[in-house]
Order: sequence, then C-alpha cells, then structure tokens
Amino acid sequence: MVLGAPLLACGRQLVLGDEAMSDLDPSDPTVKEAPLPGAGDGTTADAGPAQGPASDAGSPPKPRVVFVTSKTYTAVDIEGLNGADLECNAAASEGSPVLQGKRFVAWLSDDVQSAKSRLGAADGPWNRVDGERVADDVAHLLGTEPLAHPIDRDEDGEPASGYAWTGTTRSGTPTYGVNCVGWTLPNGSGVVGALVADAAKWTAAKTEDCGGKKADEGPRHHLYCFERDP
Repeated sequence: MVLGAPLLACGRQLVLGDEAMSDLDPSDPTVKEAPLPGAGDGTTADAGPAQGPASDAGSPPKPRVVFVTSKTYTAVDIEGLNGADLECNAAASEGSPVLQGKRFVAWLSDDVQSAKSRLGAADGPWNRVDGERVADDVAHLLGTEPLAHPIDRDEDGEPASGYAWTGTTRSGTPTYGVNCVGWTLPNGSGVVGALVADAAKWTAAKTEDCGGKKADEGPRHHLYCFERDP
C-alpha cells in the first residue's frame, strides 16, 4: 500500500501520512479523519461518551480496567463489533480476578460506530490488570501526551507485544472504509495500533492487509478491551 494516496470509502477520504509506516516506526502517522455522519446534515453525530453522574465530592472515580487479549485474530475472525465484544468478555471471564463481574467492549470502530462512543458514560481512569495507570480520562486517552503506561498486559496480567486491530484514529473516530468491511471480510485493509504508549500510535500505527484470498493466512492481531459501565 502506498501511503499518502487517498483511500476512498463511503464518499469519505482517509489519508495516512506521507512516510511509509514500518513495524514500530517511531514517527507517528497522521490520520486525517472525515467528519462523522450527521455533521452539518441535520442528523445526529457521534458525540462520544456521555458524562456519567457526578461522583461524591472529594471521592476520586473508581478506576476501570483495560487489557489486551492474549489471543490474536485475523480480521475475519473478529466477526464485527459484537463479535469483538464477545471475545473481550470471554477473555475477561477466564482472566484475572480483577476482571470478574465487569463488562468490556473492544476498542474498535466500523463505519457506523466509533470506538470512543462505545465506551458509553465511562470516563476513566483506566488501569491495567496489574494496577498500572493507562489514562486518567478520555481526554488523556485521546490527547497529545503519551499514555501513562502502554496497554500491553493481557487478561492475566502477562506482557503482550505487537499490534491490535482498531480501525480508529487518534481522536477515537473511525478510519472510514479501512476496517476490513466492518471486521467481517478479508477485503481491503484495516488500521492497527501498536502496543506502546505513544499518543497516536497506540490506536493508529499503520494499516494491514485484511487477508485477501487467503483470509485464514492473514495477519493476526490482538484486541484492546475497555471496561465500560453496565
């Protein structure tokens, strides 16, 4: 894939930075995102997570948990956003005690839903399974500062490396059309994030082929799983 060339999908353009993105390329990609559906057309746009009820004065918010799956998946394995959520919750159910009884969603976007909106009212903070802080809130998660710690611990608290499928820009919105047809087909390409703390790179490091004619031999990557409110 030649970066810098516009990708057309659903009437929108996604342009990645002009430099080729190699594995763990230290330069952040620039992901120019199209407006969400509804911007200026009278429909409801994806406004991101709603604010939850105010916490008691003086009481810090209870940390939520985020992990990366120990299992890796081809794009077709994911079977859409719902399938990704099932994978996150299945991993959590067999993982660390700190994950039990909690609800998780995959940090994954398609052309309809953004990863940011899928967090619901949850606004952090998020800690890894080992207790290390990842981000204080959504503003930190999607800001210009690095994460406090990378999301590189799996459901058992074990180190993980590589990439996670995201289809998501640095601001939490979809990379329209660059999501393996909503994570259902081995067609086109999908955006992945690197399991590092870099501000943009953790969610949008490079694009990967979705598998083509050899879907079962396509690239395999992890999923990020975020706790959200029931």
